[in-house]
Amino acid sequence: MAIDKEAVMKATRLVGVVLFVIIMCLFLSACRPSNIVRGSTYGYTLGYMKEDYNLSFEEAWRACERTIASLKGYDVVPERYLGKGTIKATIVNDVVRFYITYKSQDSTEIVVRVGYVGDEVASKLIHDKIKENIEKN
Repeated sequence: MAIDKEAVMKATRLVGVVLFVIIMCLFLSACRPSNIVRGSTYGYTLGYMKEDYNLSFEEAWRACERTIASLKGYDVVPERYLGKGTIKATIVNDVVRFYITYKSQDSTEIVVRVGYVGDEVASKLIHDKIKENIEKN
């Protein structure tokens, strides 16, 4: 029985192309870009949604507390330090963490993480609630 060299070459080339496509798919899925818009202060990366607010640290802290209260959060654990703090709460059976960081006198960064993996839609909803509570102030 004779081996057809041309058929072997085609099969080898096909296997090579398939392996290349699989490797590229793995590479591209591992190196996914973040949804950060250049020139803005909003971004969602690896489960964390960050936004800068033109507020003092105290105003931002109070807005986060009001947001937790308006969303009926429970098991609230605040940890406050000089210029930064975290608030951990359970909202609708998800652990939500607020990371509040002083940037300047009138600028504070608030980062929200919902759950252990992150939920972009829920994080955006919470940031919208924070904005509502700022406007009420």
